[in-house]
Amino acid sequence: CRRLATTSCPYQGATPLNAVQIVQSMGSAHRFALVIGVGYNDTSVTSAGPQLLTAYPGPILWVNYREAGVLSARYATMNEQLAHLAAQSNGRIRILDWRTLSSGQTTWTGTDGVHLTAEGGRQMAQLIIRGLTAQRNERSAAFGAAGRPKYALRQPRCLAAASGGLTGLTRKPRCRAHPR
Repeated sequence: CRRLATTSCPYQGATPLNAVQIVQSMGSAHRFALVIGVGYNDTSVTSAGPQLLTAYPGPILWVNYREAGVLSARYATMNEQLAHLAAQSNGRIRILDWRTLSSGQTTWTGTDGVHLTAEGGRQMAQLIIRGLTAQRNERSAAFGAAGRPKYALRQPRCLAAASGGLTGLTRKPRCRAHPR
């Protein structure tokens, strides 16, 4: 029950940090990209967007919201807000279009239309991989003929495993100085 910028919902006796708090705790080093895929328990994305842009200096890939279930009107409003934020972000916020991809897919979520099934998780993971691949390809194009970046890059850190973001791994994720 992680929220974007307001206090997250308690779950099993603990209240997790919200997304903005997690990003702020990462420090100021530039990383390859930030993926945001939370917010279904929020009512708006308008305050979180500017906070995330301030806390994170690089590109933000934001998975938009599936417009299904009893709260579909709220998610439609949040998608409109997100589109406006992306348009005002000078290209820093990019939308990964889960809304369109998942529309009509009844086997990708539970009966609430939000919580993912195993197949839904695979499909969302593929969407995120496509977004990260596009970001990587765009970043590669930013390198000049001398092989040096046209803008300053710092070494990314591997945070997903440390923050408990990956489960069910049989081996440790490998962190690279420069994603390929």
